[in-house]
Amino acid sequence: IQKPLLPVLGQVFMITPRPSADDDSAWLAAPETLSGEPLVVDVRFGIERVKQISTATSTAYVKFYVVFYWTDLRLVGWRDVDLPGKLWGPQIRIKNATSDMQESGRDFSLIDAATGRLKRVRHFEGSVDNELDLKRFPFDLDEVSLTFQSIGHWLSVDEERCGQASRGCAYRLREVCRPGEGSWLRVAWDGSIPEWQLLGMSTCIQEQQDQLKSITKVVIKFHVSRHSSFYFWKAFFPLYLLSILNLLALALPCEELGDRISTVGSFLLATFAMLYVVGDYLPKMH
Repeated sequence: IQKPLLPVLGQVFMITPRPSADDDSAWLAAPETLSGEPLVVDVRFGIERVKQISTATSTAYVKFYVVFYWTDLRLVGWRDVDLPGKLWGPQIRIKNATSDMQESGRDFSLIDAATGRLKRVRHFEGSVDNELDLKRFPFDLDEVSLTFQSIGHWLSVDEERCGQASRGCAYRLREVCRPGEGSWLRVAWDGSIPEWQLLGMSTCIQEQQDQLKSITKVVIKFHVSRHSSFYFWKAFFPLYLLSILNLLALALPCEELGDRISTVGSFLLATFAMLYVVGDYLPKMH
């Protein structure tokens, strides 16, 4: 029996019978194309805020979201309010995330029942590793990177089942291109970052293929420069001033050795006290 075919945006899908609602294994499978080419998943990113870039811990605190769009013909003509709990959906990982990164899903919806077009939104908030080049500190520049990686990662609607492709390429990520599905990168904040100035942003998407599987990487970079005035007035200037004042001990008569020692000791204690206060804001360097 020849099954009917349906072309959707350059991809040809075979119309297969819809799985039953309790057939978990069928819903967990990714949609396939007749040509054998991987499913195309359109993706876009939204940056809500870069809250902090920490020099002391070499991390950056960010808040953002990722939106996926793809077509699943098993849902053509779907009329139920709820989607199958074990329905397959794409997911992406943040390669440089720290342990406090939180991920949540707020939207998994069928946006066009006529074509089976789906939309998924994943929200992220937390810290990412951010190695700084401190050779010119505090007059340095930095690139805060969000490094995303997908090896066919997927997560079901109910978030109870997840996994990744063991071999080959389960799907391909690409920039959104359909009208009404938004732009590749949306920045939803004014660009202000405490202690830093945002100079610009850049993005790139790369596909790497090895013998067993395909890896897609997306990198979003924030190019920033440091406001050095804080460190000048709170660290450098007090140190220079204490060093100059310490020379006052030389103005005391040589016979007053006790006064000289007392003056030098006072300034030494003041220097250590000042370093203790500003130490949390200074980078840890070898």
